[in-house]
Amino acid sequence: MTAAVTPAQLDTFYRVALIGLGLLEARAGAPRRFGPNADARWNAFRGGLQDWDRLDLLVRDAAVRHPAGFAPRVVFDLPALADDEPCGPDWPGPTATEAAALLRSGAAHRVEMAGVLAAAADAWRLTVRPLPAEALAGLQ
Repeated sequence: MTAAVTPAQLDTFYRVALIGLGLLEARAGAPRRFGPNADARWNAFRGGLQDWDRLDLLVRDAAVRHPAGFAPRVVFDLPALADDEPCGPDWPGPTATEAAALLRSGAAHRVEMAGVLAAAADAWRLTVRPLPAEALAGLQ
């Protein structure tokens, strides 16, 4: 495992990534990652791949357009990785025992931003507090 990432952080990363994937899915307007049609496509495609492969592929796909939320390179500040490499060769990926449960947990069905942010903060054990107005001045 990458030295800087603990098993608990790895688990939390994939739990929160799944919540974020649900939001992306809802905003896209057409189910692509989850639901019966996505499950059918995966079962037709999967061959010898497992549920953890599916979860990892979903996260890697999202990392292309949204690296700040889905690329372990950014989330965990992993050193010496190219901008187009989300994980690096030492990244362990999701645990096999948790992947199936995560994919079927319903966590990917949160579609409102406030709920997604609250669930992510809760998973990472972050305390949400308002920022001073000047902290937001440069955001657009």
